[in-house]
Amino acid sequence: MGFSSLFIGIVTGGVLFLALPYVLIEANSLFNLPVITNYIFQAVGVFLMIVGALVFAYCSGLFIFVGKGTPLPTDPPHELVTGGIYKFSRNPMYLSYLGIFLGEFLFLGHITLLLYFFIMSIFIPYFVVRIEEPDLTKRFGKKYIEYKKTTPRWL
Repeated sequence: MGFSSLFIGIVTGGVLFLALPYVLIEANSLFNLPVITNYIFQAVGVFLMIVGALVFAYCSGLFIFVGKGTPLPTDPPHELVTGGIYKFSRNPMYLSYLGIFLGEFLFLGHITLLLYFFIMSIFIPYFVVRIEEPDLTKRFGKKYIEYKKTTPRWL
């Protein structure tokens, strides 16, 4: 993984998981929207964020060491990754993103973060079905088609 891939990954992650949520929290305050917090939600939120980050790190490791690439579209895996957690879901990394987004809402409670979670819950499946799956079929052919038959898209 080159410096440019690492840089792009850090910037993308920073925007998705820190900058956009920060802007949404500020918008929540600006428009005086509800903030819903309690200790149980916060504990579940921390759990989801930790699990999401661990799953993301694990999947990234599989992409780097098994797939010989990165999670980034600019430097994707050269080998199809079907082992580990990818035996149970074709998209555990995207599930980890959603876990982190939901965790941020539960931990911080700003209603705009819940809206962000719902928007990403719609956008990510759209992206997977319309863009990523056709690309993977083109790149990996029969191997990916067989993988799709045996492994669910989500869970």
